Amino acid sequence: MNHIVISEKLPDTNKYIELRKEVGWRTLDIEVTRKGISNSCYCLCVECEGSLVGFGRVVGDGATVFYVHDIIVSPKFQK
Repeated sequence: MNHIVISEKLPDTNKYIELRKEVGWRTLDIEVTRKGISNSCYCLCVECEGSLVGFGRVVGDGATVFYVHDIIVSPKFQK
């Protein structure tokens, strides 16, 4: 059985980019990606044996507007 770990943390930028590729999302510049992720209000990472297999984050203005963004699940862990 796979060991799944769910953590409230920023993802490793390279692992996040790889997860985006895995689900067919476009690749973003690493520095732009790092800045965007670090400006998130909240991040949730799902890891299996050291690999990022799921990710979600909340973005917003820090006061009145927040929304869930970037919900990504590796195809191997979908369904």
